[in-house]
Amino acid sequence: MYRIENKKASQETSYKSLDEALALIEQAVSGEREDELFYDYLVSVAPTTEFIYRVFIEGVEKALMGELRVVEKYRNRAGMPYRYYRDMVFEILTDEFKHASKYNFIMNLELKRKLNEITD
Repeated sequence: MYRIENKKASQETSYKSLDEALALIEQAVSGEREDELFYDYLVSVAPTTEFIYRVFIEGVEKALMGELRVVEKYRNRAGMPYRYYRDMVFEILTDEFKHASKYNFIMNLELKRKLNEITD
């Protein structure tokens, strides 16, 4: 017969130390302000001419790739030793996925626009 032991959250082991996870979170949070400024820039160059439209789309592509890089960084925080902190990181990760999905939506609208130009 197998014996299953109940482990308390404080006794769980993880592949990242709390100090490593906290340092990585600090790095990611410092990048959030830079992201905010970039998003403000994207709004300020919203398409009014073809040139600005191309700049806007390039910015959206850059933002999408940035969101996906952030997901990779936060994924490394999964080793936090307490569920409370893991849940917090999970919430941040889902926000980053939501942002990436919105950028993908914008890129799909652009693709649809280009396809309509070709078929019209």
